[in-house]
Amino acid sequence: MTFLARHFLFTIVFTIAAWLVVFQCSPATAKIILVPDHYPSVNAAIQAAQENDTIRVAAGKYPERITLRPGITLEGGWDSNFTKRDIAANATTLAGSAMGGFSVFGADRTVIDGFIITGGKAPIMMAPDALIGPGIYADSINITVKNNFITGNNAAGIFLRTCNALIVNNMIAGNGQAGIFLEKNSAVTVLGNKISNNLTAGINVGGTELSQITISNNILQKNKRAGINAAWATGVIRNNLACENGHAGIRAGATPMLIANNTVTDNQLAGISVGAPAVDPTTAEMQAPEIKNNIITHNGEAGIHANGSGYSHNLLFANNKVNGFHPDFLWYTRLQFGGYEDMVSLEKSKNILADPLFVNPAQHDYHLRPGSPAIDSGDPDVSFNDKNFGPSLGADKNDMGIYGGPFAFPEERPANVSPVAEIDLPDRKFYVGEKILLNGEKSSDPNGDELSYKWSILLKPTGSKATLSASAKEKTKLVCDEGGYHRIGLTVTDRWGLRSSPKTIGLVVDRDKPPTAKISKQMSPVNVGDTIKLSAYDKKKQNGNELNFFWEFVRKPAASRTTFTDASTAKPTFVMDTPGCYTVQLQVYNGKKHSEPDTAHICSRQSRITGKRVVPDEYPTIQSALDTAEANDQIIVNAGVYKEKIIVDKVVDLIGVDWPVIDGGGEDNNDATVFICYLDNMTSGKVQGFVITGGGAGIFGHGLQILNSSPEV
Repeated sequence: MTFLARHFLFTIVFTIAAWLVVFQCSPATAKIILVPDHYPSVNAAIQAAQENDTIRVAAGKYPERITLRPGITLEGGWDSNFTKRDIAANATTLAGSAMGGFSVFGADRTVIDGFIITGGKAPIMMAPDALIGPGIYADSINITVKNNFITGNNAAGIFLRTCNALIVNNMIAGNGQAGIFLEKNSAVTVLGNKISNNLTAGINVGGTELSQITISNNILQKNKRAGINAAWATGVIRNNLACENGHAGIRAGATPMLIANNTVTDNQLAGISVGAPAVDPTTAEMQAPEIKNNIITHNGEAGIHANGSGYSHNLLFANNKVNGFHPDFLWYTRLQFGGYEDMVSLEKSKNILADPLFVNPAQHDYHLRPGSPAIDSGDPDVSFNDKNFGPSLGADKNDMGIYGGPFAFPEERPANVSPVAEIDLPDRKFYVGEKILLNGEKSSDPNGDELSYKWSILLKPTGSKATLSASAKEKTKLVCDEGGYHRIGLTVTDRWGLRSSPKTIGLVVDRDKPPTAKISKQMSPVNVGDTIKLSAYDKKKQNGNELNFFWEFVRKPAASRTTFTDASTAKPTFVMDTPGCYTVQLQVYNGKKHSEPDTAHICSRQSRITGKRVVPDEYPTIQSALDTAEANDQIIVNAGVYKEKIIVDKVVDLIGVDWPVIDGGGEDNNDATVFICYLDNMTSGKVQGFVITGGGAGIFGHGLQILNSSPEV
């Protein structure tokens, strides 16, 4: 059985149970009429029935055009003895008339339950009540249609005009127009249906008078036009799966309209398309449909086409025929939103560009895998909180898509599996007095449940008063007052109380932290012949008088013969005696430990060849060459990997030879790897022949960023 069939079968069972309560409350005077035992045809039984009567129809094919009477219930799916009802095993078909027209004509306060309804077609004699040949035709009545298979009708599966209707748990497929068509101020709830392969929209709201709709928990698949076309309706569209339709997944225009917690994927046009915002005549404010908590992926046009307004807390991925995933690029972002949005506005609106991690989309299983970015990422307002676990995952906060929010149908959970605790510890040395970060965010639950955390110190040196900053959070900090070996434990527990095996990690804390070497910033560039004054003294960092200093040249021009005046003081000097770049290194000693070395590059304005500077032959880094360059210089960068971020603040030609790599390191910041900002739109400059990578992880962490400049790239 396919995933979609399982979903639909559950929906039928769930809702039939609810409707049994209604049947038990029927008045005592109601009669039960059997077809064919009491009457040979369905219409004959209807003519004999009174309000509140139930007509039970045994399995078989009934080639007649049904005209209902007010207040009766028509039930199919009974066996020939009327002892057992099974609508799947006991197929009961209302096949329409050879004369054409509708198959079933509704009446007020009627229930149609458990039939195959087919055979609606253009009438031979154009009766005024049968002009278009739908499966079910209803006008100006209250009607309930549930648990039917409505297929093979010439026009719509169900046609409603000015009706109050409940359409629940039907399969509506292969009809000549819409699966469901409604118009002229109808008020309709469409719940738990599968609507597929109809020749126009799955659900189509037409006319010129707004209807009121609640469309919830339906599957709308492979309809020739939109999954839902609600251009002439207000209301709610929630927790639906709209996939593989020929036009938009969901289309709406009027307000108020909430489109929430739908999964919209693989439709030929936009995922969700709404009209331009309209002016509310009572408030004079612009109003647009509210679009939130949806997952919208792989649609042929924009994920959301809404003129740049009305949406928040949605996940979009690979819409507008984008091959691959490029969330860091502005063009990718705008293709997801029909030409609108940038990274700043995207962050403000809380929309996400990411793979939703469906369980098996190839088999139409759009449940979320544990770890999906859509879990707990919907609108945090408690009115959108998840209610049923499963299918929802994680904490109570809204899961985006069909299986999140308070209206997701409950599902049986798979067997609960123990969560797994993991501890991430920085790969470095640790010292007394530091706050050592312990991270449990890689802990996981195979069922996707929310986890609670419990940290503990299992072992510490004798006399130690080591503490954890937050023993019940995902991350905690260990503060140690004694050197030696420490062992830390973590257990995690899922929302049902199932606990992981303990995860432990050991670390050695050193009592003596080494000093820090720090060379004060230099004024660069300088001229050949200048005396360079170095300094390691920084009163904000350390007391230089308590340290021993060790200065040396790591690199200097081959022709240089310069030396330090005194390499063991805090403030030595040297004379720049030849053009080029001098790399100096400082290490300090506090009587117990040496520091890690610090280095600085001091470069001359003059170059070996006028107008040209070569990296790394003359200058160890690209930035050191840029800092000393004059306007219009050439900076030649030979092959290699240069792990640095560079700022080009003057007009130069930056030329790579044999594709050198500039790698900004990809840190968690907004820094570009190459930032060009010489603020001159008239002159060019050049950046040529590089591989540029490693921009920061923030929204402005570009590979190459250009501000008010006009280089040739």
